[in-house]
Amino acid sequence: MNMRSVRYPCNAPIDREELLNRCMGRPDLMDRILSSFQARVDDDIECLIDCIQQGDAEAVAALAHKLKGASLTVSALPLAQVAGQLHALACDSAGPEMNNYAPKLLDEYNRILELLNAGAEGAS
Repeated sequence: MNMRSVRYPCNAPIDREELLNRCMGRPDLMDRILSSFQARVDDDIECLIDCIQQGDAEAVAALAHKLKGASLTVSALPLAQVAGQLHALACDSAGPEMNNYAPKLLDEYNRILELLNAGAEGAS
């Protein structure tokens, strides 16, 4: 399957309903998984942006693949799509085109953070 052409039906940063189903209907488990995701991905995004700016296609491919997997695990489908597209470009050694994906990655990740922060404020 070519990730460049895959479109996910959900435009929300995280498909919370799908994730909750994966967590067997347990919101506490979903919250722990999302907290773990955020803790890991914060550093990965930063490192990925650095590698994009350095033009390190091999490192970008590895990190984008890891990010895609982590994103799919938490049903963050738009971020997974961007990471998949970036992974494909990096594997094709399309260095200059990779630069176009740094803002897209940050935009999608910031959407996730906004959603998670809104959820945390609502739980207080």
